[in-house]
Amino acid sequence: MSDPTTLQMYLSTIKALCLEELGRLPDVNDPNDLGAAIMLQMALGGRTGPELREWLRAQPEAVAFRTRTAKPPPVALPALVPDGHVFRLATGGRFSVRECSDFALLARYIKEGEAVARNVMEDRQFYGFDMLRVWTRFGGDEVPTANRATFEAEIGRLQPSEHPVYDAIPDFLQAAADHGLYVELTAYCGGSRDDHWERLGEAVTKFQAGVSGQTLAELINEYDAYSHQIRVQDFSPIRGVLCCHGSAGSERLPPRPAWDYEVLHVNEAGPEWPRKGGHNALELSVGDPEGKIEPSHVPAYMNESPRPDRDGSLAHHEDAAACAALLCAGSVFHSRSGKRSIVFDDFDRPYAQAFIRGALSVDLSYQHEPYRHGDEEKAREKQYEYLRCYRRGDSPFVDVRR
Repeated sequence: MSDPTTLQMYLSTIKALCLEELGRLPDVNDPNDLGAAIMLQMALGGRTGPELREWLRAQPEAVAFRTRTAKPPPVALPALVPDGHVFRLATGGRFSVRECSDFALLARYIKEGEAVARNVMEDRQFYGFDMLRVWTRFGGDEVPTANRATFEAEIGRLQPSEHPVYDAIPDFLQAAADHGLYVELTAYCGGSRDDHWERLGEAVTKFQAGVSGQTLAELINEYDAYSHQIRVQDFSPIRGVLCCHGSAGSERLPPRPAWDYEVLHVNEAGPEWPRKGGHNALELSVGDPEGKIEPSHVPAYMNESPRPDRDGSLAHHEDAAACAALLCAGSVFHSRSGKRSIVFDDFDRPYAQAFIRGALSVDLSYQHEPYRHGDEEKAREKQYEYLRCYRRGDSPFVDVRR
């Protein structure tokens, strides 16, 4: 039997070979492991180092390791920078929010695994979305007992006391970035404050690694629509993160003062929602002609709209996206598939396509041209029976159909 010094020499050689050819250390506790008992017996039988390497390289595990597809390096999205009523890229490029509601995606990432979440992200990227709206704490005691079962059946449940939410967020955000997707994280959907906002900020800051503007954070969803213990005036924006003071119920003014950007909900705005999403979000930024809305001078966009099961007009979803792309910082596609964060089903898919078609139809070079809805536009509305016709400068008309 070999002396301890010789055995240690053999094991050191085997460890080095396994790292190079298998990408791992040998498992000394597994008698069937390629690099432990098997190769050690071969070495004791007189095989040399080159002979061991030749044998190991021919094994299926080593072949698979050599021919594996290299994981691409993490994607670093350009930071978003407020530019008046819209965002622009820090690289100088133009940008319009094409957001998809994906309330439960972080919950699915944590509970079902990264592959499941990336499948949904790939779906959103394929259709042309550039941002996801994701909830970070929901269900449980934040929902009235009478409604809890229905809520959790439709959307799910995610509580930091039950799951490693903050630990998961940096890798979740990186997975989204790998698919070209910015993320708007919604902090509160009810309940009490705790330290959720602060810990959310720490998690996002860890992901951004000193680069500001790669993630958006919305303080609270519809702060005035239900009972909760969140005092919005007690909070401050997170340094280095694009922060929104929260959203309000449909067509209502969001919490103010405005932070880095604002959002508008039009999910119960009736038949004129396709124009109100873009037009009324613009008024948050620049004010209204009557002087009733104080201009915030920050980007504003629609981040909740009627779902296709509430408005089945493909034209409305297409025109709403086009209107918002022309007038404000962008808009959202809200759907049942998005609430559950699943790949678009057969019902929602054509509406998602219509939304993206509308959003991409607008030339963003007109973003800072003067807003127009004058006699020429009104004459066009009357002639073709459109709900509204909008322009910026000499841009093509954006027609909002009835």
